[in-house]
Amino acid sequence: MRLEDIRPDMRVAGVVPGGLVTVVAAQSYGPDAVRLTYTDPQGSLAQRVLFRSDEAALAHVHAAGAPFDADPEKFKLAAEAQRIQLAGLYDPMLAVATSNIEPLPHQIRAVYGELFPRTPLRFLLADDPGAGKTIMAGLYIKELLLRDDVKRCLVVAPGGLVEQWQDELFLKFGLSFDILTRESVTAAMHTSVFEKHPLLIARMDQLSRNEDLRAQLEQSEWDLVIVRGRRADARRTRRTRRSGAAGGPRGSRTAGVRRGRRPAGVGRCPGRDSSLSRRPESARAGMTR
Repeated sequence: MRLEDIRPDMRVAGVVPGGLVTVVAAQSYGPDAVRLTYTDPQGSLAQRVLFRSDEAALAHVHAAGAPFDADPEKFKLAAEAQRIQLAGLYDPMLAVATSNIEPLPHQIRAVYGELFPRTPLRFLLADDPGAGKTIMAGLYIKELLLRDDVKRCLVVAPGGLVEQWQDELFLKFGLSFDILTRESVTAAMHTSVFEKHPLLIARMDQLSRNEDLRAQLEQSEWDLVIVRGRRADARRTRRTRRSGAAGGPRGSRTAGVRRGRRPAGVGRCPGRDSSLSRRPESARAGMTR
């Protein structure tokens, strides 16, 4: 590097041992000398007179920067993935916009007006058959996944409804849940089957009758557990209402469930989504501590 080529803001090697300096000013002293003012790697201001004999040790070092030669389609894909990952910070109802559903006002009010303001919580969602409690549960799960608040979710449902839950969560919300089967338990060998499936649907009777599974379940950790109650619990609650609780407080229809007949969770009656447009009643929600 020639002395005449030194300019302000250049990064030059060879001025100080083992480091780069940033040129502040270069003043010529005749044809064979330059007075160099620079900042050293520690940021201190210093000066040195360079001669022709120093030119062999000097080198201009270009500032390192990211090259702009990547595949534009891949860059666009990566940028879009990052935007989607952070979308929950700007859209409070991102799950609604990214799901194949048209939620009714009472469903949005139950999820975003009642459930989310009380997170973390143990919550019992009770509403009339066909009010769309599966929709509410799916919205709640997906919103928490999009916000990165939930990574492991367990759904416990009666045996005849696990495939229905799996289909609805996938078709309406794009969520891929595995079903706990005998084959998956056998394949787990000596490890916990629950640790291998972050998104899992389990049969209620399978868990209640298998002591080994219950022991594994007690040792596992979940960010969110949703329990779909049984029809027998709903019939028992209705009989309680008819026997004298009909004139009680608003939460009386779920009082028996709160006492432990059904764990805190979300439930629905299957096959009634077609009546959602005819049942716009407000969701009734109760807290269980």
